[in-house]
Amino acid sequence: MKFELRQQAKPALGQHLRVAPRVIQAMEILQLPQASLEERVAQELQSNVALEVAEETLDEEARIGAAADRVAEQEEDAEVERTLVVGERGEDFERLRRIEEGIGEEWHGDSLRDTHRAESVADARAELFANAPGRGASLEESLADQWALAEQSDELQRIGRHLIPFIGGNGLWTMDAQALARELAAQGIAADEQAVNRVIDAMQRHFEPPGIAARDMRECLLLQLEALEERARGAAPGPDAVREADARFADARTLVGDHLDDLRENRIPRIEQRTGMAHERIMRAMELLRLLDIAPGRALAQQESLAVRPDVIIERAPEGDGYVARLADGTVPNLKVSDAYLRMSRERGTDDATRTLLSESIRRAQWFIDAVEQRGATLLRVVHVIVRIQRDALEQGFSALRPMPMTDVASELGMNVSTVSRAVSGKWASTPRGPVELRRFFSGGRETESGADLSWDAVKAIVKEIVDAEDRRAPLSDSAIAARLKERGITLARRTVVKYREQMGIPAARMRRRHGD
Repeated sequence: MKFELRQQAKPALGQHLRVAPRVIQAMEILQLPQASLEERVAQELQSNVALEVAEETLDEEARIGAAADRVAEQEEDAEVERTLVVGERGEDFERLRRIEEGIGEEWHGDSLRDTHRAESVADARAELFANAPGRGASLEESLADQWALAEQSDELQRIGRHLIPFIGGNGLWTMDAQALARELAAQGIAADEQAVNRVIDAMQRHFEPPGIAARDMRECLLLQLEALEERARGAAPGPDAVREADARFADARTLVGDHLDDLRENRIPRIEQRTGMAHERIMRAMELLRLLDIAPGRALAQQESLAVRPDVIIERAPEGDGYVARLADGTVPNLKVSDAYLRMSRERGTDDATRTLLSESIRRAQWFIDAVEQRGATLLRVVHVIVRIQRDALEQGFSALRPMPMTDVASELGMNVSTVSRAVSGKWASTPRGPVELRRFFSGGRETESGADLSWDAVKAIVKEIVDAEDRRAPLSDSAIAARLKERGITLARRTVVKYREQMGIPAARMRRRHGD
């Protein structure tokens, strides 16, 4: 008996699910917040010569209204395209892109890119990129600049440059001197533990703000107290004031140096017992400690600040007691397809290769314009539902936020829930109560004993309200908070109160207790 194994290639046709490039682009644009959209428009103006800035300003309502008519069509397309696939068209798109890049250099006459269009695009791009925030200096860069000005020997300067990356984001060392010496040795830097400690001491004297380059939290606070004491002594009006300041700083150093763990746990009575200090004396010393920073490095690092840019504005209606919503005025220019490219694509003298390139560029430009306008239309539709359902929250604050699952909004608008999610992702609204992230309006919830609906965020807001109103000399336990909620018709288990409290960063009752009067 003979067995044979053979491999044969058999062509086969099958149904494949593929999302159209146009739909992919529309979904990407929909998800972009205002600042990112402006950057994307600038990039598209640069990469697609068929897209340009419209000279006239179209009526916003007319543009949004026309775009809204296409939203339903986009929803249907977003499901999927069922297509009999024999080959992929990715190579065709890549070929057209290369042709466009090449042809853009060859055909630069007035018929394609007139001077006015070039200046309009340049002005629009300059305005868009001018709004982008610059990158701030990192902690490592800031410390390296400071260390370069320190008057130290060349050897200590060199060791210090290699040590700076081991300072954590809070400004403290991430490892001890012995481990740092091993790290330097691995980099080929000869420095023993003693040399590392000399560099660390020099850095502590030189770096600003005080406390940076501390070996641990205790040393960090003591360094800050030393610097604060020097300034206080210099500002003291007389000998009596100097002596009083010296006593307070001595007490503060004792608390930090010997009782830091008790301070962290708010065990003031234990500190009184162990030190023999009166309660008032400890409180005066703790007033100094409140001036200290447990993470001085964060103050030095210039974090890249992204200003909140509202995508929509919710305001009171001019008439009546309702609210209206509109898109925020940004710096995104009105876009259109280049008239010159449209004319050239229709001229008889245009060869087939050029016509194909022009048609593809024009199509991409129109897709992009449609995507930007549909983004605005979809966003407004979602926000109109938010305004209607969450009117109480706009009036009274988030303690009146109603449950509003995203699936319910999607069902009401006839959209896929992913479309609603993309529409509100990363976007903010300017409201009469200040800027609010749109996602905050969406939440599950529960029904109170009176039958009213409250979102989980509203329940959290009520928990915070109860804690803020408590007597700090006798703070409420989690069970007591649950009882207060019960009085308002909200039934929550104690463990749920603990979960909400921790999510909001509210410490336990023992940590909230204020000792003495």
